[in-house]
Amino acid sequence: MRAKHFFQHFDLPWLHYIDVMVFVLVNSVLMALAVNRLVFGNRAIFIFSREGRALRAADA
Repeated sequence: MRAKHFFQHFDLPWLHYIDVMVFVLVNSVLMALAVNRLVFGNRAIFIFSREGRALRAADA
């Protein structure tokens, strides 16, 4: 008898741990952005955006 993966017990036999890792990664990034905004009051800026380039030029 073959051992079942954890997610197969929830009737999701197609779900692999790699799929769950992608889900965890995306949710971790979103949670970090939310905590950064709501708790610390900062806003993340994508470094390659126009605003990010202007901010980087102002620091130089």
